[in-house]
Amino acid sequence: MKKLKESAISKFKSGDYHEAFKLFSKILELDPFDIEAKLYLLLSDFAKENESDATLLFELYSSAKSQSIETIDDIFDSLLKESSIKSIKSELYDTIFQDDGNFIEYRDFKQLVFDRGSFKEAFEDMIFSVKIVIDNKDDFIDFITQLLENGYKNSALNYLESAALLYPHEEFFYKTIENIKA
Repeated sequence: MKKLKESAISKFKSGDYHEAFKLFSKILELDPFDIEAKLYLLLSDFAKENESDATLLFELYSSAKSQSIETIDDIFDSLLKESSIKSIKSELYDTIFQDDGNFIEYRDFKQLVFDRGSFKEAFEDMIFSVKIVIDNKDDFIDFITQLLENGYKNSALNYLESAALLYPHEEFFYKTIENIKA
């Protein structure tokens, strides 16, 4: 079953959500109590409508697992019963960033930029003390564009290289990486 789950996760990561859905369904037939498979099944289905949010939730879950947040499966078990994507996203943010609480959502960061009158000033105030949480591709592209326009090529490159893994079909990321390296 481990190989089946690895194959299903690989299909999800490559953007083949229909096949991932079938494989996760098969896993749940074999083990109906597999919380992770339930989550991935939900995300595979959700990705057909909203790829960026589903991918974000996938990465948040993976990040929580890699940080050994022990309660993550319990959180998902209760949230899956509610089947609320917004609840899941909110709970994941709270769980992953609970240790330091130092994060700001991108829309709040944009307000800070507006208040300060300068992206550069707002970014420099935040860079070492706060994580900026960006939950959609358009905001991420805007953020990268602002980084580049303000001379933060290395920061933009670091963000882009990570994002290229999240959005393997997004041409903007690869073109921008090439332009930065050129």
